[in-house]
Amino acid sequence: MRHPMNPGSGWLWTSEDYDKLSPCFCLFRGRACLPAKPEKAVSRITADSRYRLYVNGVSVCQGPCKGDGQVWHYEEIDLAPYLHEGENTLAAVVLRYPEDNDKGNHAVWRMGRPGFYMESETKALSTSEESWKARLLKTVSVRKANQAFEPLCISEDAAGDPETAGWMQPAYDDAAWPQAYEYGERELSRSIPPRFMKERPIPLLYETPRQFDRTFCIRESGFSKGDWDRMLKGGAIEIPANAKETVELSAGELTTGYIQLAVSGGAGAKITIVYSESYGHVEKSPTGISFFDKVYKTDRTDCETGELTYTAEDHYRVSGYGSAEKPEYYEPFWFRTFRFVRLEIETGGAPLTIRQFDYRETGYPLQPKTWVKTSDETLAPIWEISLRTLRRCMHETYEDCPFYEQLQYAMDSRSEILFTYCVAADDRMARRTMEDFFHSQRADGLINCSYPSYGPNVIPGFSVYYIMMIYDHMMYFGDKALVRRYLPAVERILQFYDGFLGADGLVQPTSEGGMGKRYWSFVDWAPEWEAGVPGAIRKGPATFESLIYIMGLQYGAKLAGYLGFAELAEDYLARAEKVKAAVKARCSDPDGMLRDGPAVQEYSQQVQVFAILTGVLEGETARKVLLRTLNEKMAQCTVAMGYYLCRALQMTGLYDHMDKVWGTWRAMVDNHMTTCVESPGATARSDCHAWSALVLNELPAVTLGVQPAEPGYASIRVHPVPGYLTSAEGSVLTPRGEVYVKWELKDGKPDVTVKAPEGVKVTVEA
Repeated sequence: MRHPMNPGSGWLWTSEDYDKLSPCFCLFRGRACLPAKPEKAVSRITADSRYRLYVNGVSVCQGPCKGDGQVWHYEEIDLAPYLHEGENTLAAVVLRYPEDNDKGNHAVWRMGRPGFYMESETKALSTSEESWKARLLKTVSVRKANQAFEPLCISEDAAGDPETAGWMQPAYDDAAWPQAYEYGERELSRSIPPRFMKERPIPLLYETPRQFDRTFCIRESGFSKGDWDRMLKGGAIEIPANAKETVELSAGELTTGYIQLAVSGGAGAKITIVYSESYGHVEKSPTGISFFDKVYKTDRTDCETGELTYTAEDHYRVSGYGSAEKPEYYEPFWFRTFRFVRLEIETGGAPLTIRQFDYRETGYPLQPKTWVKTSDETLAPIWEISLRTLRRCMHETYEDCPFYEQLQYAMDSRSEILFTYCVAADDRMARRTMEDFFHSQRADGLINCSYPSYGPNVIPGFSVYYIMMIYDHMMYFGDKALVRRYLPAVERILQFYDGFLGADGLVQPTSEGGMGKRYWSFVDWAPEWEAGVPGAIRKGPATFESLIYIMGLQYGAKLAGYLGFAELAEDYLARAEKVKAAVKARCSDPDGMLRDGPAVQEYSQQVQVFAILTGVLEGETARKVLLRTLNEKMAQCTVAMGYYLCRALQMTGLYDHMDKVWGTWRAMVDNHMTTCVESPGATARSDCHAWSALVLNELPAVTLGVQPAEPGYASIRVHPVPGYLTSAEGSVLTPRGEVYVKWELKDGKPDVTVKAPEGVKVTVEA
């Protein structure tokens, strides 16, 4: 159905009425009769908000890669391998989120008009052709898993529908479907998204078939674990009428994937699929809202005394049309995060046969090649769970946590990017991350602390981590054009902080403090602080805010100097020295320890660490102060700040204390975790949070000591820091190739062997 007054745009939507205030699904089908199988059929596919494309019943891709209000992405796919001579069926399911941010996925942008679009060099495949039909899918609705705080909005209430069964297959009869509505040219501007499009900047996510590892726990069942295990490995299990089954399955590790369920019979049966990262002990909140429950977690596999915690659910009502030959099939649209899954099944008056329950693992196609072995064998399992954590927090963006938010935060991403460089020398995701945050910059100079993000979300200090992110790329890849593009953003961030300098020379409070305020001055999840914010900020300037401004100026000076802007670099350093002098004058005790603010007698390890990293504390004073933080009671750096604590230990010659630092990660392994926590302790929320994958940097870059000595790895510095270790060996992938290092302590110093790519200058310091 074309718009009567102007030419078509190729963008389609349903001609049916739909609820614009709630998420909805729309199904599209098109037919293309081809005289021969094409050698190539390169096509551009996108949608608002999300889609999955099928060609002749085969799933081809899903997307679009997350964009924003300035650029929309498309996937460019050669569809030729899926096509044949004669009639071909194209099908797509599109999930549309409403424009109200609170009623959709926070990281998924949407525009004023929903739609689906495909443009192909094989013209018959394009959505501009008149063969396309569209209808709403009314038997699946999307909701939040938790009403208190839910950035994802991906949980489903679904029911089998014989009318749409096999709708993506060629044999499906769509005669009753209405023709799709095609927007006219003047309805969708070419100058703004979604019509203004760019190709996705990263590879397609992989999808690999997986089976569940085993039946982990039976809560209520007429069958044995062996019966359920046989079903998981490809068999079937028939549940009688009017029965209840509750079983808990293990994937063997925390993972992300698309759940697949196939059943036959069982009309009216109710199936609830419950996802969780771990077992724990739950103290229910009097509010009745699970988000406010108190959850205590130690052994993540303790199903005997514990229960699945922080769960999300999908609900499916069986229609009953499935048979052994053609089962009724259900697959939630969005990937799920889980280590354990509970199946709750309640049959009605007909028996139900479960014929398939498995998943397709998905994620960014990271190709790690770095490996390290050390004299401390306990670091090997820490490396394993850390690498898995990084993988699980990489999809279309870096993510804070795949289970709860799937948001790309600047502080988190700075660390994740470094870890990616260290293990895979891959900067494709890093480049898109820097561009994402560049798009998010506000009129006041700050970037959104998480982006893509459909709504505002600002943590001032996270803008400085963005500056560090650009510096890291400069050192690893030496792309002057990239630094030149983002240097104006750096200047605006620093101008923001400059505008907050008070008469005392310190950065004045940039916010009222905690979550729910205009800005959130998060520093670290220290238990002593409310919402991760030092209490000093409620009594005047917080020392940390001045320190992070100094750090931003220092990194900004390095970026400016790299581009040859000597005067700007000198200006940044001069401004940094003035703030350093103010911090020393107003926040220091006589012994050198810095208070959390000039008006308080409160101290934290975080402030001392950043004072060392910025040069506010130096030499023996820095060493003594950091030692005090390791031995006295005060707010300590959690895993979120682990990278910065390690840099301070390295700078002060205290890296032998890493044996104690790794104790936090050894506890994760002892508690049978397969990924790393967001924040340690019995009340930890996320069991998968990649800012804690610290070992992926420490072993290659510090223990083996492989670092860029000049921007772009133009030369390599190998400077092993043994710490408490007595030997280490490994190969580190760099943008210049693999660097092999082996060392063993002899007479208290490492005896080092290095093999590096030909033509690259290497300086070895032992």
